[in-house]
Amino acid sequence: MDSNQKYFPSAPSIDLSVVIAVYNECEVVPELLRRLEAVLRPTGLTYEIIIVDDGSTDDTLAALRSDVSAVQGLRVIELYRNAGQVAAISAGMSVARGSWVLMMDGDLQHDPADIPRFLAERATGADLIASYRAKREETLRRKAITAIINRLNRALLGIRVTDFGSAFRLIRIEIIQLLKDRSGYVHYNTPELFMKARRYVELPIAQGRRKSGSSKWTLLMFVMFNLDILVTAIRPVLLAVAVSAMGVCTGFVLYCLHLIGAIDEVQALTGPASIMLLSALMFMLAVVWRELIRSRQLALGAPGFLIRAIHTGPGSMISDSDQAKTARGREPY
Repeated sequence: MDSNQKYFPSAPSIDLSVVIAVYNECEVVPELLRRLEAVLRPTGLTYEIIIVDDGSTDDTLAALRSDVSAVQGLRVIELYRNAGQVAAISAGMSVARGSWVLMMDGDLQHDPADIPRFLAERATGADLIASYRAKREETLRRKAITAIINRLNRALLGIRVTDFGSAFRLIRIEIIQLLKDRSGYVHYNTPELFMKARRYVELPIAQGRRKSGSSKWTLLMFVMFNLDILVTAIRPVLLAVAVSAMGVCTGFVLYCLHLIGAIDEVQALTGPASIMLLSALMFMLAVVWRELIRSRQLALGAPGFLIRAIHTGPGSMISDSDQAKTARGREPY
C-alpha cells in the first residue's frame, strides 16, 4: 500500500464533505473558512471541510494550519508539491468521507451562501446538482472561450449541460466511487461526472470577482483540461470514423475520375486536404500521447499527487480508527 492509500476511507461516515483546492490564497482563506462555517453549522449535518493546499509558496498552508483547532470539521490536506488543480481536487475527493461531496473554488468567486440551495435539491432525487453561471464578473475573452467550449462539449457529448466550466457542484458519493481506480484514487473528470450521473440538475449562480490575485489557468491549460472530452465521449470516435470514410471515398472518386480523363490535375484539392488531414492526425497523436503517459503512470503505480500530511483539529469528526492514528492534530505521514 502506498503512503496515500492510508488516508482513503473504506465507506462514507458523515453526511457532507466540502472539497476545495487552493494555491497561494492566503488573503482569502480566513474569510472563506468563516463564511463556510457560518453556512454549514445551521444545517445540522455532520460535515468536514477539506482544503487541499496545492503546494502554495505563500503563507496559505500556515494560515490553514492555524485554523484547524478553531474551525469545526476542518481537514487541511498538504500536498508534497504543486500538482495542479485537477490533481488537487482528485486528492480531496479521494480522502472525502461524506455521503455527498460539494466541490467549489477557494477564491470566493463561489458564494458559500448558495450551499443550502444545493443541499435542498437532494430531495429531487438528483445525484448531481451542478450550476451554471447566470452572472459572471469576468473578462469578455474568458466568457467567449467558455461559450465556445460549452457548445463544443455539448455537441461531442450529446448531453444538454449549460455550463461545463462551473465547478460549484454537489455530487453523490456513488458517482465519486465510479471515478475511482482499484487503488482508491479518484480521477476527477468533468465530462464523466455528468455521464455517470443517473439524474442531474443545474442551478443558476452568480460568480463574483476574485477577492485577490489572479486566475492560475492559462489558455493552454484550459485546452488541455477539455481534451478529456475526446477520451470520454463516443461521439468524437464516430466523427473521426465518418471523416476518415469521407476522405477515403473522396480520394477514390478523384482517382477514378483522373484515370478516365475527366480531370487532369487534382493538386488544388489534395494539397489543402492533405494539410488538414495531417494537422488532424497530429492533434489526435497529441491526445493519444497524453493518454499513453497517463497509462504508463497508472501501470507504474505513480500517483498524480502525494499527500505529505493531513492536519486536523478536535472538531474534525474523525472515526475511532482515524483518531488512534492521529497524533497532535496531524494524521501520520
